[in-house]
Amino acid sequence: MKRVYVIIVLMIIVGASITVMASAEENLVPSWIKNTSSFWVNDEISDAEFVNAMQYLINKEILEIPPSIESVIYSQYAEQESREITSLSQNDIEGLLSGSGTPFGGMALIAELNSHPGPRHVLDAANTGELKLTNEQHEQIQTIFEEMRSESIELGKQIIDIEREMDDAFENGKMTEQELQEKVSKSAELYGKLRLTHLKSHLSMMEILTSKQVEQYDELRGYASDEPCENIPEGHDPEMWKLHHNCK
Repeated sequence: MKRVYVIIVLMIIVGASITVMASAEENLVPSWIKNTSSFWVNDEISDAEFVNAMQYLINKEILEIPPSIESVIYSQYAEQESREITSLSQNDIEGLLSGSGTPFGGMALIAELNSHPGPRHVLDAANTGELKLTNEQHEQIQTIFEEMRSESIELGKQIIDIEREMDDAFENGKMTEQELQEKVSKSAELYGKLRLTHLKSHLSMMEILTSKQVEQYDELRGYASDEPCENIPEGHDPEMWKLHHNCK
């Protein structure tokens, strides 16, 4: 028997339109239903009469309507409940363990997007020959990077541990208000230290790189340059802006 698929647009009581995909065995559909559908298309019967006809097919299990319409409270976090640690994505965990700045949407994004280069990316660009550094610059930046990475890995491990503890406590229904207060405070403290570690490394770069190198870095990273020394964004203190961009 040939299976047919029909897209049916129904008007429900509140007046909202929904579209569902339904299937039915062609030879099981009564002729009067076919006539009813034709009458409805030609406005010869009311919407209510048509809906009643469709309801008949559903009740007789001739027409199947899968639950394809999401609830108004359908969560953007659906399927994340299966994570190793529900509060951390796999990318967050890998970033925390490697000391990179990628966790939580970017640990030093506020610096990176305001023309304060990150040491790792500067070293990567230098190693591929895209950005020229003096030997002294390279050594200084390498030291900053290694110190930042070492600190970040240690803090990252602690963040993972405490988030895992909270996750386990919630999952097992054993979380208490006192424990929650302590662990959230500790997690926030660790996050603050981690963010500070990454941001300080970006800030240190401004004492090592020239304004031309900073500009070149922004171009390599795909950020708009627009001559930062000549075009100071509205709302920024001109002296501080020039200082941070090594403007003369």
